[in-house]
Amino acid sequence: MTARRRQRYERLLRWYPAEWQRTNAAVVLETLEENADRLGQLRPTIGEAWSLRAHGIAERASPALITIAAALGLLLNIGPVIALLSGGVTDDPWLSGLRITAQFVGAFLISTATGALLLRSGRIIAESAMATLAISAAAWALGAVAVTAWGVGFDEADSGAPRSWLSDAFPIFAGSAWLLGSFALFLVTHGLLRPLRSKTLRTILSTLLAIPTALALGISTVTPTGLVFGAAVVLVVSSFQLGTRPTTTRGVTYRRATLNQGQRTRIATVAAVAAVLGFGCAAFALTGSMWLPAIGDATDAMRVGLLGGALVAIITVIAGAEALVDRRGAVALGPVVAAIGALLSVALSYSLSIDNAMGWPLVILAAALTGLTGGLLIAPGLPGPPLLRASLVTAISVALAAALGLIVTAVPFVAPFLAAILAIRMTRRPRGINAMHNVADPLAERGLGRA
Repeated sequence: MTARRRQRYERLLRWYPAEWQRTNAAVVLETLEENADRLGQLRPTIGEAWSLRAHGIAERASPALITIAAALGLLLNIGPVIALLSGGVTDDPWLSGLRITAQFVGAFLISTATGALLLRSGRIIAESAMATLAISAAAWALGAVAVTAWGVGFDEADSGAPRSWLSDAFPIFAGSAWLLGSFALFLVTHGLLRPLRSKTLRTILSTLLAIPTALALGISTVTPTGLVFGAAVVLVVSSFQLGTRPTTTRGVTYRRATLNQGQRTRIATVAAVAAVLGFGCAAFALTGSMWLPAIGDATDAMRVGLLGGALVAIITVIAGAEALVDRRGAVALGPVVAAIGALLSVALSYSLSIDNAMGWPLVILAAALTGLTGGLLIAPGLPGPPLLRASLVTAISVALAAALGLIVTAVPFVAPFLAAILAIRMTRRPRGINAMHNVADPLAERGLGRA
C-alpha cells in the first residue's frame, strides 16, 4: 500500500456525490487498495480510473438534475423559436452567434438528459454513457461552428466579398460534427441493442441507425422546433422519475364511463354533419374560385374555405367534448375551451385581408392556445405538487406551441377526417355494452331483469 496510490483513488472517488461518499467511500477504497496490492499495482489503471469516473457521474444523474437539464435545454431552444415567429431575428452577427450558441448548448443539454434517462433505466452502461457525453459535447460544438461558417458564407456571397477561411472550412466542421455525432449515437444504439446475441449484427445495425440519425439531429438543430418537442418529452419522463405520483385534482374522475346509446347517437350525428361541412369547406378552399368566380381569385377562395373550415371544426370539438367530459369530468373543459379559442383565432385571421397587420399575431395566439390545449389534456396525469405540475404544464404548452402550434392553420383540412373518425367510433357498439346485454338478456328471460 502506498500513500500516493491511495490519494489517487480518493480523488477518483470524489466524482461520486457527497452522500454516496459518506456511505460507501471507505469500503470501496479499502476494496480497491486490496485489489491493487494483490495485483502489485502502484497506481489506478486507466480502466479503473475511467470506470470510477463514469460510475461517479452516473450516480450524480439524479431525476432532479435530468429535469433541470431538460428544462434549461427547452428554454434555450424556445428563445430562438419565439424570436423567429415574432419577427425578432436580426442580421446582427453578435445576436446571430448568441442564438446559435443557445441552440446548440440547449441541444447538448437535451441529448445529455436523454442519455441520462437511458443510463438510469439500465439501457446503456456507465462507461458508454461517459464516452457518449464527451463525444457529443465535441460534436455539438463543431456543429455550432459549422452553422456559423455556413452563415458567414451566405453573407459573403450576398455582399460579393471574398470567401474567408471560416466559410471555406464549413465542410470540414460539418463532416467532423457528423462523424462524432454518429460515433456517439453508435455507442447508445449498441447498448440499446444488447438483447441481440450477435455482436456483428449489433454493430451493423448500430452503424446503420447512428449515421442517418446523427445527420437528422444536426439538421433539426438549425430549426429547433424538433428539439423543443424532444425536450418536453424528456422533461415529462424525468418528472415521473422524481418519485412522486399523480395527484388527484378536484373535479377529475378517472373512470371509463360508457356513453349511453342516446349520447352516442347524438355525438355521431353532430360529428357526421361536421365532417360533411368540413369536407365541403376544404373542397371550396381548393377549387372554389373555379366554380364560383364571384368569390375572387384562388387566394380569396382559399381564405373563405379555411375560415368556414375553422368554424366547422369547432363543431367537431364540441362533439368530442361530450365524450371527454364524461370520462374525465369538469377538468376536460379547460382543453376544450383552449381548442375553441385557437380555432376562433384561426377563423378571425382568415377573415382579415392578407395584408392586415393583425393576421400574424392571431396565428401566434392560435399556436399558443393549441399548445395550451395539449398541456391541459395531459395535466391530470402529471406527477408532483401543484407548483411542479403547473411548471410542467407551462413547459409542455410552450413546447407544443413552438413545435406544432402553426399546424393549427391547417386544421380545416384535418378536422373533417377527425370528425368522420369520431362519427364512426360512436356508431360502433362498445364491448362493454355488448357484455351487459349478454348478461341482461338471460336475466330478462327468467323474469329477474324487471324492477
